[in-house]
Amino acid sequence: MVADAGYGSEYNYTTLLDQFDKQPLIPYTTYQKEQKRKFKNDSTKSQNWQYNAEDDYYIDHLGVRFSFYRYSKRTDKYGFKRDFKLYRADTHQLSEKLDQLAKTPGKRQRYIQVNPTWNYYKAKVKETLSSDEGKMIYRRRKFDVEPVFGRMKRDFGVRRTHLRGQRAVENDVGLTLMALNLTKLGKTINQLRLFLSPFFHCRC
Repeated sequence: MVADAGYGSEYNYTTLLDQFDKQPLIPYTTYQKEQKRKFKNDSTKSQNWQYNAEDDYYIDHLGVRFSFYRYSKRTDKYGFKRDFKLYRADTHQLSEKLDQLAKTPGKRQRYIQVNPTWNYYKAKVKETLSSDEGKMIYRRRKFDVEPVFGRMKRDFGVRRTHLRGQRAVENDVGLTLMALNLTKLGKTINQLRLFLSPFFHCRC
């Protein structure tokens, strides 16, 4: 399933992989940003912190250790549930300086939250998009799909639907796509007529 980054969400990945058994070729919103050297070398990003899988703790760029604290759940307005792991800076670090760095300006222990499921999906999608086959398939989208949206916006002036509700929107978009197809058919017929006109002229 191919789509642009606007559809790269945990909910969509979960639905495609678990319910439909389809491999998503959908970049998440920060995919391009994470490929840049600046992001990879940014030690302030928790994604770049040192992680000890055996004892389940992180060490940030300052040397502060964050140990697993507890699990947390969140439910969005659509009812989709996300599972998080909270890591809190240890009260006792290796030095007094680190003890201070482990606290917020309000003198509370710092913490980070990690979404293991989201990280798993991101890694899986990144691996697929980085493969030769994935690059080829996703590249085709730019030629197969994007020109259609470009024509809808440029030639037909359609930048948003005029109606609300799924059925109404489907009909609205369907009429636009039908007009695109008829225009394309008319262009093809005209080209064919111009190509064949010399042959008919000779017979006359």
